[in-house]
Amino acid sequence: MSALFLVFGIVTWAAALSTYPPQPETRMRPGEALDTARVALFSGHADQAYRLLMTAQPEMGNNPQWLDLAARVYLALDRPLRMAECLLPATGAKDSDALNRVRAVLARQGPSPPHTFTSSPNGKWPGFDRSSLKDVESLAPGPDGSVYLLSSESLIRVGADGARLTVTPLHDGADLALDFSGVPIALSAAGVLWGDHLVQLPPGANKPVSVAASPEGSLFVLDRGAKRLYRLNAEGVLTGSINVPLDEPFRVRLDMAGRIYIADRDTGRVHLYGPDMVPIRILDPAATGHEVRRIDDMMVDFAGDVLLLDGRAHDLLLFGSDGRYLGTTAGRFPRVDAAGWDGLSRLVFVSWREGLLGRAST
Repeated sequence: MSALFLVFGIVTWAAALSTYPPQPETRMRPGEALDTARVALFSGHADQAYRLLMTAQPEMGNNPQWLDLAARVYLALDRPLRMAECLLPATGAKDSDALNRVRAVLARQGPSPPHTFTSSPNGKWPGFDRSSLKDVESLAPGPDGSVYLLSSESLIRVGADGARLTVTPLHDGADLALDFSGVPIALSAAGVLWGDHLVQLPPGANKPVSVAASPEGSLFVLDRGAKRLYRLNAEGVLTGSINVPLDEPFRVRLDMAGRIYIADRDTGRVHLYGPDMVPIRILDPAATGHEVRRIDDMMVDFAGDVLLLDGRAHDLLLFGSDGRYLGTTAGRFPRVDAAGWDGLSRLVFVSWREGLLGRAST
């Protein structure tokens, strides 16, 4: 089904929903409604996506595709408990990753945060010291216990035993993230290295500082100089951009509903946008009594929980997508200078002062 037809379907279906639930003669076929709901969600119309999902529910309510999309829609509607209900059946009760996601959502919605982070006693990667870690700009947990490290000169994948598995030369590495398939995305002066494909930076970008991918395959580049957010397709074609009126836009990340999180470094706030790049709300840690004085890094998990690195205190602080304070590494961790998180139990970090590449559990 072409994108043009799907978009047309959203518009015409909105009119058909003036009386809800729709009469049988006006209902879309379940598969068609599901496809149209997906387009609606990632176009920033979560309410419309929800209504379309409901029309497909009688026939597809136990379908993994329906459940996966429903989880994303409930997240976009700020209904995390309903999201959790859909996460596990979407992949089956034997899926340990899905079960861990459900547990994480329930724990972070529970009545007794804060969340705890525990540094692993045997969590130090061998073969690293201050000199080998001083240029690390960003990192992310990789598959099978490995870790990706981005320095000013290269992207390195390190095995659980400390062996360098791959080394890719890069000039002026600035930011590293993983897409929703776990493929690394590295921002450098040459462009964005997405797996083994180099995507050119958009025209006009003069100080790009961060990059992230969306669930449906778009690429977002944040430019501190122009104070703009650019959206590109996988071929590097510009498909949209917005002005970002922040003091110092520094990091961009996305959740599984396609919502966009932009960290304002000096104010310590996080600005939340919809998939259509329309502002939703501002997350202000100071309002919870846990001020982040300078954001030196930001990680966002599948459910929109936000892990911030306070560059002055060198601690990590966790907040929900609604701004609730969930926990910190303060008092239990070495000094943290860079970190990466899978949103569940894998947290990796660098301490320059101690020459430590470490791992932790949450």
